[in-house]
Amino acid sequence: TYYTQDFAAGIVETGSRMAMGNHSPEKPTDEVEFFVDYQGPSLDAMEVILDGEPTEMELTYGSDASGVYTLVLPLDPGPACHEYYFSSSLDGEQASFPEDGSYLFGADCDEPLMWIDEQARPSSASGDPWTDDDEKVAGIACASAASGGAAPMAWLVAVLGMTYRRRRTPTRPIHRLQ
Repeated sequence: TYYTQDFAAGIVETGSRMAMGNHSPEKPTDEVEFFVDYQGPSLDAMEVILDGEPTEMELTYGSDASGVYTLVLPLDPGPACHEYYFSSSLDGEQASFPEDGSYLFGADCDEPLMWIDEQARPSSASGDPWTDDDEKVAGIACASAASGGAAPMAWLVAVLGMTYRRRRTPTRPIHRLQ
C-alpha cells in the first residue's frame, strides 16, 4: 500500500517540470525501481539514464499533465556502484533531473553522499556522439609560446581554481570580538 500527501496547494513552483526522482529499495540487490514525478504538457519521452544507458519509463500514476513515471530494472549480481538521473523530451527539448549531477546506489560506491557532480551522457544509437549540427574538428595544431608563456597560464589556472572553490564554499558569517 502506498500513501501520498500533497504538501503544496496546487502546482508546486519549481524551475523544472520534474520536481522529484528516486529509486527503491535504498540498497537494491537484484532489481531497482525508479520513480520520477512530472507536471506539464504531455511528454514525448521520459527516461532514466542508468550508467549512461537510457531506458524509457512508463506513466504509472496520474495523467500526462501531472503524473508519476516508473520503471523496474534487473541488476547484475554482485557489488557495484551505479549512477542515474532522469531525462525528459518535449518537442525536441531535453531536460534532466537533477539538472546537474547524478544519484548513486550500490555497495561499491565511494561517495558518502551518494552523489556525483556529473552526468554520464548516453551515446547516440550509431555510436557517433556528434549530431549533424556539431562542428567536427578536422585537424589539431600545436605551437610553442615565447619564453615565460607557461607562467601566465599557471596563474590563470590558479585564479580560476580559487574562483571555482569560492563558489562551492558556503558563505559563513564573520564573528569579530569587541
